[in-house]
Amino acid sequence: MNIVEGKDGAAPWFDLQGALARPGPQMFFALAALYGAAVLLVWIAVYRLHLAEPVPPVMWHAHEMVYGFAAAVAAGFVCGVVPAWSYAPALSGRRIGALVAVWLIGRIVMAANYALPPWLAAVADLAFIPALAAVVVVPAMRDRALRNLALLAWLAVVWLGDLAMHADAFGFAGDIAERGARVGVDAYLLLIAIVGGAAIPALTNRAFHDAGSRATALTLPWLDGLAVASIAVYLVCDGFGWVGVPTAAAALAAALLNGARLVLWRGYRFPHAPDIWILHCLYLWMVLGLLIEAGTPIFGAVADMAAIHVLTAGAIGTASIALISWAHYARSGHAGFADRFTVAAYGLVTLAAVLRVAALLVPGGFARLVIASGIVWVLAFVALLIACLSGLAVPRRSVS
Repeated sequence: MNIVEGKDGAAPWFDLQGALARPGPQMFFALAALYGAAVLLVWIAVYRLHLAEPVPPVMWHAHEMVYGFAAAVAAGFVCGVVPAWSYAPALSGRRIGALVAVWLIGRIVMAANYALPPWLAAVADLAFIPALAAVVVVPAMRDRALRNLALLAWLAVVWLGDLAMHADAFGFAGDIAERGARVGVDAYLLLIAIVGGAAIPALTNRAFHDAGSRATALTLPWLDGLAVASIAVYLVCDGFGWVGVPTAAAALAAALLNGARLVLWRGYRFPHAPDIWILHCLYLWMVLGLLIEAGTPIFGAVADMAAIHVLTAGAIGTASIALISWAHYARSGHAGFADRFTVAAYGLVTLAAVLRVAALLVPGGFARLVIASGIVWVLAFVALLIACLSGLAVPRRSVS
């Protein structure tokens, strides 16, 4: 079954199910799930015990969530789709192993950065994205050259964001590191807008068909183009630090355009299909985060911090769990099903995002809610790992 189909069910964009079932995605998704839980456990300990290190814990936490955890999820996606849409064989075990080793070395040096020269930690961490491009994308450039070139450009943006987060190691100061974190977050939002914009309506239409419903998820090519372009504009404004009206205006345009896409996809017709509503939920988180960011000139830093956590814990966290769970069911041959542990993971990651945003809004509850959010996030990934290991699958409920 091709998860992402062409117009009227014709030739597929690429076999997404087959792509996600390949060894590369499975390896990186497993590492991402483990690391997603581990980073939050460490962060909870640091936050609760008030530990101090040469690198501020907040920046380490931000870096490892964006360029450690989320980078592993992105690597799994890249390792699957590039061979699939380039009609190339799956990556060999040696190449996957080499990429995994580079990613692991980066995580180890970042964990021990207080004992290493800053430049060494930076070099080790920054090696992963170029290695991913060299091993996976560049060899496939002869086929689907434009698509792979666009992916290379996206990886370059992610790498530049990571480079900015290591600015101190190269003698730069100011808020460059924070800009680097934002560039990474915005780059993942762009990927969600592009891939999600193709996959979510296609999956929703298949669910409508399977349920015997005549409803359809509508797509408008001009709206899709504007929605993706608006995220790209927001990335530029946010990445260059054009705070105030420019970034707020870009965020508002992106929220409205992508919100219109979401409404047309009609995900509200599947309240009892977790594997479908989680896809619409992740896109809703992105729209809400952009909408909150648009209010920053009015509401100040609180709105900005709320937007960051809606976009990270909400949109990117939910997208990661959704992608990992779909990859698991693609490998097991049960795509379109969600067992109780997967459903629990969906609910827990949503609750974690809600609690993290609530921490900024509930008077006197910041510390407790931050810790509670971290614990719930860890439980979400534990539930996901149990689902991936158990192999349980229950049929999705039909929706008329």
